[in-house]
Amino acid sequence: MLWLTKGIGPSARIFTARPAGPALPFRQPEAALGGLPPRWSIEATAQETADGLQLTVDGWCLVNADVVWLRFQVGDVTRAVALGHARPDVQDVLNRQGLYHALHALASGLRGTLVFDGVNAVDGQCAVRIEVVLATGVVVQAPTPRTLIVNETVTLAQ
Repeated sequence: MLWLTKGIGPSARIFTARPAGPALPFRQPEAALGGLPPRWSIEATAQETADGLQLTVDGWCLVNADVVWLRFQVGDVTRAVALGHARPDVQDVLNRQGLYHALHALASGLRGTLVFDGVNAVDGQCAVRIEVVLATGVVVQAPTPRTLIVNETVTLAQ
């Protein structure tokens, strides 16, 4: 006669998922990034066209985090420009001490022409708002002048 028994094995362990973090609202740059605030220099030119207002932007934005894009809002219309143009001058001039990650400094350029359909300038001026959108979903509001003058290039810098 043969008798088989089951041996005592390891106890079962149940793993639970990690709890979701809090929602990421608009935050101040130092709190959102954990250190240095974003720096940028953007030349913006607003022009009136038949379709609405056209905003041409050219410059760079240096952040010590992964940036998805910069959002520009004129009136109720929002448009975005992605970062990623090579800017070795930003690395050479602004990041000599290595305060920002070298990849972020090298790929910090932005360039684009944004059309804000149905938005018109009032008395030759338009209000603009800039937001830095990080890959984590955090949105950092950038301080900007209240208005841009149509057909005049303005340098927005911090």
